[in-house]
Amino acid sequence: VWVLGVAQQIGLVFENQTIVNIGAISTLILPTDHRAARESTESFPAAKASHWVTLKLLDLVARSELPDSDGRLRWPSSAVDDGCASIAAELGDKLVSDLRDNPRAIRDAAETTLTSAGLLAIDAGGWWLSPLGARYRSASLTVGVRTAAVLEEDI
Repeated sequence: VWVLGVAQQIGLVFENQTIVNIGAISTLILPTDHRAARESTESFPAAKASHWVTLKLLDLVARSELPDSDGRLRWPSSAVDDGCASIAAELGDKLVSDLRDNPRAIRDAAETTLTSAGLLAIDAGGWWLSPLGARYRSASLTVGVRTAAVLEEDI
């Protein structure tokens, strides 16, 4: 508590913070939780084609590699390319035009999404997927059924 008195005397302000006394001498000051600006975070996964192909790639990584001692998954660049080609072949015309028959576009979309979300590091050898990123696997897409009434409202 004396730390707070000294801090206040030199002009430090402790508004909107949690103060926890953890001993006779020590005080831990925790900032209030706050949300990060939307522009600085990636909402992943979202209902976007690029996110669905990214989830499929993550599933391929998780099934084919074992984590290192830090829990990261290493996926060589050639395996990333093979995974993207496999997704392009499997989904073909079901993909949006930007991704259709274009394994490189699939890779670019996945890399942008995952690095923006802080789940992926890329080096000359390929991908390093974080332990958190490795948790995204076995995703399934469920599409809702539209009724005639909804279709008529859309017209």
